[in-house]
Amino acid sequence: MLNGYNFPGLEEVKAFQKNDIVICTKKTRSKHFLKKAEVDLMYIVTSVFVNNFGTCKLFLVDQLGDQFYTTDNCTDLVVSYKDFLYRNDDKVSDAQRILIDKFEKGKVAWMDKTYVPVFGSHLYDYTGHPVLTSKDNNAVLLKKVGGSDEDKVWINKDMVHDHDIKLFMSSSLPPDPAKKGDVSETITFRIPSWFAEKKGFIGG
Repeated sequence: MLNGYNFPGLEEVKAFQKNDIVICTKKTRSKHFLKKAEVDLMYIVTSVFVNNFGTCKLFLVDQLGDQFYTTDNCTDLVVSYKDFLYRNDDKVSDAQRILIDKFEKGKVAWMDKTYVPVFGSHLYDYTGHPVLTSKDNNAVLLKKVGGSDEDKVWINKDMVHDHDIKLFMSSSLPPDPAKKGDVSETITFRIPSWFAEKKGFIGG
């Protein structure tokens, strides 16, 4: 899993991450209902999964927003997720930025096709802040609209549509220590349809 493109600042990769841009070096023999990644084509990683046999599967999207899969031993890294995140850093080359822009558009197109809008209500945390987040600030506790007081669910921001993360992680309401634990603001955000069904937002 080496960088064959010789972009600066990229070392040997031990494990792929979401938002890595990779190139398929050989066709995987692993089976899945998704289409297999094609040799010599590039993709952006949307998720990584290791099965019970230790096989590391990569779920990918191309520049058009179509989804594919492969395994980690069938790909090389082209652009690191760190460069994707910090694309304005001087260490990121113009060539890397061009690839990042292309694949970000493909990723958003895929999200637009496969994510569904759901409703959830933010909660005031123990200090009165109108959004209750996890300790690492990567997940939010929401109350389902129309559910009971106990009908709450944690959702990691990685599961939220890229264009909805800012809304998902923030609130227009001011802090109010008197409202600790109360419902604050109801929002609409998009998550994968399978995840929305799993968490009980849709499908009964």
